Amino acid sequence: MCSRGVWQLKTVNIRYSETGHSSRGVRFYFRHLLYKWREKNPQVTVTTEHSQYEEPEVTAGFASNTTTRINLKNLKPRHIDDILNFLRNSHSGNEHMRHGGPRVWTEKRSVQGLWQPSLEGQMNALRWFHRRKPPLRMPRYTNTSLKLSIQAIRGEGRWGNEREVSKGWNQLDLKHVFMNPFVPRPLPDGQAETGAPDEPQGAELEAGTADAGGEMGADVAAQGSTSHAHSESERAAPAI
Repeated sequence: MCSRGVWQLKTVNIRYSETGHSSRGVRFYFRHLLYKWREKNPQVTVTTEHSQYEEPEVTAGFASNTTTRINLKNLKPRHIDDILNFLRNSHSGNEHMRHGGPRVWTEKRSVQGLWQPSLEGQMNALRWFHRRKPPLRMPRYTNTSLKLSIQAIRGEGRWGNEREVSKGWNQLDLKHVFMNPFVPRPLPDGQAETGAPDEPQGAELEAGTADAGGEMGADVAAQGSTSHAHSESERAAPAI
């Protein structure tokens, strides 16, 4: 981790065995992948140490004079690369989290779901789907991963059925909204809008309006006849 422009990881010492069975992944990493990691991280001093009868191990030294040891027994090269990236992105002292040791990748069910220890490892895993040429065959997944994916689609959560009480943003609930954003959702039974009960009310309103209009018309006609009679009487009266 870079704190105030200074990288905290300073040294990395990897212990391995040239003939040990548990150091196969470390030897493969030395021959094919270690030079790439050195080019990407020139600020870290990487050293190797041979030990014939001891298990492989990496020792990381930080700027605060603290060290961290992680066992590399029977690990694959990609796991070793993830561990080195994890140490590079870690901070010394209490902020350095080991997550229970080197086995931070898992296919078991957890609160966060299926995850990997580093974002760089996830990007490399998704690079397969963004190839320019179409792939000849689909990627292979473990039976455990497929089983957990099927359970997630069916709504079978860790603590019961998630269809009864959805937790967070459920993609199944939002599917109708995103597919038909301008179509109103159907109302439940008993709340459907019907126009039949409103017709008598409209007819009564029109009848009442017509009656009121007729009464106003009769009043106007009566006032007009009265004024006409007064004018006729004024004309017929003799001048004094």
